[in-house]
Amino acid sequence: MTEAHSYTPLPKGRVFHSACYDPLYDTVLYLGAFGAGKSLALVQQFADMAMRYPGTRYLIVRKRFTDLRDTTLTTFKESVDERLYTYNKQENTATFINGSVILFRGLDKMKKVGSLEVAAVGIDEAYELTFDEFKMLKARARQKGTPREIAGKIIASSNPCDIGKNENGPEWLYVYFHLQPKENPSKYRGRFHVKANSLENPYLPPDYVPNLQRDYPVSWVRRFIYGEWGTVPKGDAVFKGFMRDFRGGAWHVDSQLKPIKGLPIVRGWDFGWHHPATVWCQLDPDRRLLIHDVLIGNNEYLREYAPRVLAHSQSELFNGHAFHDFEFVDHAGNQVKDSAEKTSVQILEEDYKLRCQSRPAHVSEELEAIQKQMNLLIKGSPGIVIHPRCELIIAAMEGGYCRIRPTDGNQMTITPYKDGYYEHPMDALRYVFNGLMRGGGLTAPQSSDNISIAEPGWSYNGGAT
Repeated sequence: MTEAHSYTPLPKGRVFHSACYDPLYDTVLYLGAFGAGKSLALVQQFADMAMRYPGTRYLIVRKRFTDLRDTTLTTFKESVDERLYTYNKQENTATFINGSVILFRGLDKMKKVGSLEVAAVGIDEAYELTFDEFKMLKARARQKGTPREIAGKIIASSNPCDIGKNENGPEWLYVYFHLQPKENPSKYRGRFHVKANSLENPYLPPDYVPNLQRDYPVSWVRRFIYGEWGTVPKGDAVFKGFMRDFRGGAWHVDSQLKPIKGLPIVRGWDFGWHHPATVWCQLDPDRRLLIHDVLIGNNEYLREYAPRVLAHSQSELFNGHAFHDFEFVDHAGNQVKDSAEKTSVQILEEDYKLRCQSRPAHVSEELEAIQKQMNLLIKGSPGIVIHPRCELIIAAMEGGYCRIRPTDGNQMTITPYKDGYYEHPMDALRYVFNGLMRGGGLTAPQSSDNISIAEPGWSYNGGAT
């Protein structure tokens, strides 16, 4: 007797399925951690569309066919009632009883897709694809007569990818579904994604999540258990002891952090064309460093980037706050380049009437100073507090800013890896530290009663646990 399959979507799965039928969205992503049921939701969504709309045709792909065969296709066969379709192993197609068809393909096996027309395209583990491959697949969703609610749709599932700004890099999924809609919601309103974590799936083995939480580093837990955008360190994190949260409460990251009235806002600038960066900080009365925001540019000159920094400095977040007398900038900004008539410092000072301060310093000394400040415990809270909007700083602290492990038997270098991305906001932060420290801004408090070195067992809200 043929076994009938049943499917009960998880709560985030219901949100995902609803968005797949909403004509407002042309691209829908189920962003999930390990064991969040994302592949199951994807194949069930396409089986439902196939049965709902007779005679329609669909394409489900993954980067490599062997991965598709061993995961996505296996999930389809195990979860979709086999009485609804027949599967052709040679053609890798499922033909439903109402004439609808789902084609299963790996991009490595697809020789020609130019003439392929389908109602909608499904992508499993979308982070594996390049942005060009994604765009190529999007152009295939053009079957005539497709109902409006699913016409032209790309429906994908994926683990979170790295965060970044490069649309053509490995972080394109983050840029496409998170960064661009966040920066211009009206323009990109057709993109939707829902995030699901491992803890939301009651069908996982009882020890599955606890074992991963025990064995994974913080950055992995954030990305592969909680399903958040993040980074997997390529080496050893520069800073030790950074904690996004501590026993369920905020630690170095505090969503309640706000600029303090009456205290100047300090800006640190890192110059460059590829990814110029700026951080907005304050030093509170107890000498904690408060990091309120970060901005990173993307292939833009200083005369394009600086107005964005100044405009953001007048936004609601910083409205009514005074700024420090000096901008803390990269000392190399005083160097004249063959391609420009002015130095970066001269552009800020002469074109935008800003006063810049820069001092040469040894990178390792600045990093040591930041590490010491991070480890300080001041009246029950850490010496560095960051708002969660500063996701680049947080990801850098968690290991995006790292030292590469040696592979040739040599010792690991003390200088951080120049990754071309995380290094820039961290350099801007270094300049703030360098300027404030040498200017006396981060001298130790007079009373030693309120300051100590942070140790495990403390919560951000103060007091021992």
